Amino acid sequence: MVKQQRRHEAINTLYRPPFFREEQLMEKSGYTHLTERRRTHVEMIKQERMLSFNARLEEDLHRFLGNWLIKHILLGITGNMFPG
Repeated sequence: MVKQQRRHEAINTLYRPPFFREEQLMEKSGYTHLTERRRTHVEMIKQERMLSFNARLEEDLHRFLGNWLIKHILLGITGNMFPG
């Protein structure tokens, strides 16, 4: 959970300042589609968070399967898997 929070903070630190500056410039220049642009920025941040979350799940799954496979092989070699 802490790592996920850190990833969210990193994403905010990376994306929010440039998006904010862009939105300020658009507002000053009278850009007529500013509301839509802000929504796009919010969606981009949400998508990046989802990708980050999915990457974390992939890491966890990879670790779990790797550990399972190692244990599976070791148990098979030592004979503990097939009692008989």
